[in-house]
Amino acid sequence: MEPAGGHLEANETLLQAAERELWEETGIRATPQHFIRMHQWLAPDNTPFLRFLFAIELSDLCATEPHDSDIDRCLWLSAEEILNAPNLRSPLVAESIRCYLQDPRQPLSLIGAFNWPFTGGE
Repeated sequence: MEPAGGHLEANETLLQAAERELWEETGIRATPQHFIRMHQWLAPDNTPFLRFLFAIELSDLCATEPHDSDIDRCLWLSAEEILNAPNLRSPLVAESIRCYLQDPRQPLSLIGAFNWPFTGGE
């Protein structure tokens, strides 16, 4: 079990990646409203990860429909249900939920893009 997330594609900003991954994995189209935290994590197999945690506030729960064949289903769960789940993909999932609940929201302006996308000019 894991929140929507993924990787950064070529010439994509972090915010564009967050929107794309949310849609691919849940069918929800929404734009992040706040930046919460960045986590650096080394998985047990020594794979390094950088996770950027964003807040997307929806006014109501809505239907979900994954558009990624790797995703079996989407569930609406409370933070408590996630924190108590026995099948979290990594300890970073629980840490992300705790940060979502406790950390202050930061403006998206903290996530800047300079000379993006890179065009290979001089």
